Amino acid sequence: MSLESILLANLRIAPIQICGLGHPVSTFGSEIDYFISGEAAEITDRPEVNYSERLVLLPGLGTINNRPNYLVRDDVERSIVERSKFIINCPWYAQKVNYPLLQSLQQISQTASKPILFRLFSGGGLTIKNDFLPFVKDVEQILGRDCVCVYPYKTYNEYMDLMAAGNLCLDSYHFGGFNVIIDGLYLKKIPVVFEGQRWYSRAAAKLMQQIGLGELVVTTPMAYIQLTIKLIDDDEFRMEMQSRIDRLDLDKLIFVSDCGRYFQQAIELLLHDREHLKRDNSSHPIRLPISQPAD
Repeated sequence: MSLESILLANLRIAPIQICGLGHPVSTFGSEIDYFISGEAAEITDRPEVNYSERLVLLPGLGTINNRPNYLVRDDVERSIVERSKFIINCPWYAQKVNYPLLQSLQQISQTASKPILFRLFSGGGLTIKNDFLPFVKDVEQILGRDCVCVYPYKTYNEYMDLMAAGNLCLDSYHFGGFNVIIDGLYLKKIPVVFEGQRWYSRAAAKLMQQIGLGELVVTTPMAYIQLTIKLIDDDEFRMEMQSRIDRLDLDKLIFVSDCGRYFQQAIELLLHDREHLKRDNSSHPIRLPISQPAD
């Protein structure tokens, strides 16, 4: 996402050039040959719609989920004002915030029976050109000053302390989150996840379905609003979802992955079959011939 990476992505400095899921979007350039992703999260029919690169599919989501380096605290406190409100975490960098998304939050706030406080974690991007205060003003104009708190850049521990005091964690759309949903699950917060058409808005949804929480995945803005309101107003439903999340063994479910060896296999395949793949003009995804790990 830096100027250097953009310039390098448009230069041919190696015979084989590959992009991956660090920033999960295509370069839509001519000099990157392959994009390594995960089969479980991709729409594999007509991948050229989402990628200019040839798609290489690893089994699963294509990621290794790092266990957050954060010690969950029992002494996280809310301010006196916030104790009377239902706190909804919105861990979205400012680049992900858009008008339709804010309209959804507005409808949630106006419809729910409990007073709401949205917490937006805007990251550090707004400080580059002094955009933070105008951003806050625009958000407060839509949601109301009493209904939202927009945070500037926070350290990871500060961010997680604030997240730990929330009641729910909302995904963003159309550009969804993945690491932030994992942060919320690690803190045992109920997420509402939006499933879209590209990896960045599908990976978290597929993860939720894999761990048995598919009821918390939606595919339309209206469903997003309705599910969030139900989690706010229906205490029994919220307690049921909370109980299921509390029982999850995340160390076994999401913090263990075979993707490391699959990534190595993908690199070896691209090197070994370089000339054959070069002659193959197909846009069909490349799938790995899965080998079993050595004993």
